[in-house]
Amino acid sequence: MTRTYPIRQPVDDWNDFQVGVWASVLNRCRDRLDAIKGQKYRYGEILLGVSTLAVGASLSAWISGVLLDSPKGVAFFVMTPMIAVGCGVAYLIHRGEGSRSARHLADDALQDLPDPSKTVDARSASEPE
Repeated sequence: MTRTYPIRQPVDDWNDFQVGVWASVLNRCRDRLDAIKGQKYRYGEILLGVSTLAVGASLSAWISGVLLDSPKGVAFFVMTPMIAVGCGVAYLIHRGEGSRSARHLADDALQDLPDPSKTVDARSASEPE
């Protein structure tokens, strides 16, 4: 016994078509995307954490009434703000470089991949007018 079923296609796929892409282009794009994906741990997050911790420590010392002329005051009102500013600036630099690098890799991948909106039908392109 055999059964036949009608093939149904979603409305979104009704005008869909295939685009030919060379394997070397796909490999280059996959390598670039793997470089972005392969970043396991972002050191900028540590810098941001240390910066906010240092700001919180200074504010806590101020609220607690620690005097500036004490050793704790020197640590919390002199050293800790310097650490906060240094880590904050390092975080902003690190984040800027990371986003530029990811944007550059994505632009390179987009330039390699064909744009489906700029393709022509091979059958109609090969027929003389």
